[in-house]
Amino acid sequence: MYVPNWPKELEHFTQRDIEWCYNFLINASVNISLSEKQNFIIIYLANNRNYIYNLYNNSQYYFNEKLLDELRHGNIVDVSWILPDDQRLLIWLLHANIPGFIPFDTTNNCSFQNHVGFSSVVYPSTNLSVEQRYSSIIEYIDSIRFNTVDANPKQEYLNSIKNKWITIKTHDNLTNWIDKDNNDQLVWAWEYLVKCEKFAKIPKPLNKHEYYTSILASLDLFYNFQPNPFNNGLNTNFSERELFINKFSKAWSQKKFRDSGKHKKDYHLPLTKKTKECLEKLAKLSNKKENEILEELINKEFIDKFKDSHGNTLY
Repeated sequence: MYVPNWPKELEHFTQRDIEWCYNFLINASVNISLSEKQNFIIIYLANNRNYIYNLYNNSQYYFNEKLLDELRHGNIVDVSWILPDDQRLLIWLLHANIPGFIPFDTTNNCSFQNHVGFSSVVYPSTNLSVEQRYSSIIEYIDSIRFNTVDANPKQEYLNSIKNKWITIKTHDNLTNWIDKDNNDQLVWAWEYLVKCEKFAKIPKPLNKHEYYTSILASLDLFYNFQPNPFNNGLNTNFSERELFINKFSKAWSQKKFRDSGKHKKDYHLPLTKKTKECLEKLAKLSNKKENEILEELINKEFIDKFKDSHGNTLY
């Protein structure tokens, strides 16, 4: 967008660059138009030209368009691994609480530790709409200030977040029983996660694609994210997640099995007096009919003995 008096030295700035520049200078994210942000940058440069600016290593520079462009180089780094339509990753990032403040630490060997950074932007809300997620996350990442003209420290920091995602992401072999085209299964699965309080805290999905990505993202979030970017360890219990997914899968198999046998016939099953008394007590305790108790017990035993974790018949 053309703005009068916009510096020639900054003509190559993209919208992303301008958003970063505004947040970098004002230390706050304000909901104003792009042209208004550009005008603010023009005024800021005019009022602070030749101000002595200290970088992280105490080297001093005159504040001008050239320095601003070099600072952009140190803060606008490669985020190509974050795709606008990868809602599963975006949901994870919204819940990840990426640290916006990076304390100085000399105990670990990471170059980004020595460039004290902090974000001027509030962390994006998990309640953002699908359309808002990508731009809000990128703006937040860009706003984490690295007071250097060297892009390597911030790129290393972003790579550490990327590596956590690769480690955390649920393997496909654990979720291939979830059919992205089966609307009934997707709605049931989401409601199951909500009931178990294992769902991503996002607006309710509106279509099959949103249901599918939200379910997978919820399973990705089955952990406590380690907020310290310098700690290579992850506070993650993968075995616990696998056990939950196995239970999740079996619950779906049981539902399919029950639904397939809704047309019932009368059968006479002779029971001992003691067994009949036990059945009556179970039915009373569960507030169910005796035949419902028998169906549940038989179905559960059948699933355990004759179905694998993906619901396939073994024998």
